[in-house]
Amino acid sequence: MKLNKYLALATIASVFAFTACEDDPIVTPADPTIAITGTPSFVIPVTATANPTVSFVFTVDAPGKIKNLKIVRTEYLGTATVGTPVEQPYNVAIGATTYEETFTSEVMYGKFHKGEIDEVEFMVIVTDNNDKIASAEYIVTMGAYTALATEITTGEMWKLHSTGKACWDLKNDVAVTAIGTAAEANRYIINSDNVGTLNDPSNFTGSWTSGTVNWTATGGTAQVTTGNGTKYVKANIFDYTNAKKEKALYMFNLAGTADQLTSISNPAVNDIYIAKKGDELYVIKITVNNTTEVAPTKANTGVLKFTYKK
Repeated sequence: MKLNKYLALATIASVFAFTACEDDPIVTPADPTIAITGTPSFVIPVTATANPTVSFVFTVDAPGKIKNLKIVRTEYLGTATVGTPVEQPYNVAIGATTYEETFTSEVMYGKFHKGEIDEVEFMVIVTDNNDKIASAEYIVTMGAYTALATEITTGEMWKLHSTGKACWDLKNDVAVTAIGTAAEANRYIINSDNVGTLNDPSNFTGSWTSGTVNWTATGGTAQVTTGNGTKYVKANIFDYTNAKKEKALYMFNLAGTADQLTSISNPAVNDIYIAKKGDELYVIKITVNNTTEVAPTKANTGVLKFTYKK
């Protein structure tokens, strides 16, 4: 009799248990979230001279337990992705529901200056055991550039025997004489094609210097023309149309002293040169180089024309 009594009680209990299981709702953990502490962005100063290191703290809350956690670094130019995004996975303890980390990374500011990118995105992505995903982004951009807003379209340099037009003053936007010493400080560009006399065949190539040229004037007089030592860097990848001061300075300094030259040889149409003298900065674009004209009947055969921004 006792055995039957216990069996009956067990049966009743199992019925209640089954009924209770049927009535209990299935509880799904809340979706994961990610929070970035503070401002989720960083603006690189345009005057930066070294790659900045960006840093931010992110916190993960995943009631459904963390299955995967990573940061994806993507570089953009406009809306287009540049290169291949780079993933940095994190090894989080199995079953963890929270995680906090300080992320740091160096950003190549030169890519901004060279116009290769205009944004770097760090995307923190977490997936929980229910395959629910959460993300948060940290954005790096460059500060506002200073436009080289003044464009001069009348730059020109003729051969040395056209003494009033053989040199150009970038600061005052005028041609200056190749004779005497009074104009030395204003000779940014001096034709360096050394034609011996008025009647010699032209050897004009458009080459120039801001240094010294020894030449013979009409009538056989020896001349020495000295410039102001302006340095030039060839930078054909530079965006002349949207010329910016900080980008030009970066490209000039990037060339290094070995390629910061006082003399330029054989410039071609559409070549771009960045010129610097002290705090003065110019971006020059060659528009005409007349090197094929037949030997001269005039003293000024051969001309280089250019525009420049400052």
